[in-house]
Amino acid sequence: MGIITGFVCLVLLIILLIKFVTRVCRLTKLNRLCMKVHKYVAAAFLLMSIVHFVLVIKVLDTRTMLVDVSGIVIVVAGFVLTIICHILKNRSLEKMLHRLLSGIMAIMLLTHIISYMIDFSNYQNAVSSIEVSGIELDKIDDGEYIGECDTGYIYAKVQVTVVNHRISSVELLEHNHERGQRAEAITEEIMSQNSVEVDAISGATNSSKVIKMACYNALSIQ
Repeated sequence: MGIITGFVCLVLLIILLIKFVTRVCRLTKLNRLCMKVHKYVAAAFLLMSIVHFVLVIKVLDTRTMLVDVSGIVIVVAGFVLTIICHILKNRSLEKMLHRLLSGIMAIMLLTHIISYMIDFSNYQNAVSSIEVSGIELDKIDDGEYIGECDTGYIYAKVQVTVVNHRISSVELLEHNHERGQRAEAITEEIMSQNSVEVDAISGATNSSKVIKMACYNALSIQ
């Protein structure tokens, strides 16, 4: 849902910026039309920005600071802009602040999109680089082993227990994800097959790979 609301915010802000373009290009008729819907679109943008922020707040710590800061600035600037438009009586000052804050929002939006795309690309590269190979369990002593794997958007920490050279239990100590909860069933597959080389859970491939890698790291460093 966070991606959907973010896309809606982008569309609404683009519509708002069209008003500026029509004024600069002196497209009078189109500018008048934009003026009629401007307040409604602005209200919808502000509301959707709040909804987007609420939906993604739980994953803010998995994003880079630039993504977080630019997003927060957009929401705050939108709030301030709305307040200014309702309380300022000085039209020239209101117009100046409106343009300033609109410019800041446009710059922050561009920053937000670019930094998110870079962030997401790094995450995809981290997941695609995961390679889980076989573990020689006959060389591993009985005990409890801790391992983790962090790809940015997904993080897993596990405790793997080995008894008589078999994986007797896999406890998922921590699993930060967005839509990968079903991947947690892979711990049962790892135990039943006594191997970290198991098939990913359908619909949660990335989280499956991260959990498997966490198990692999727990056992391979011994």
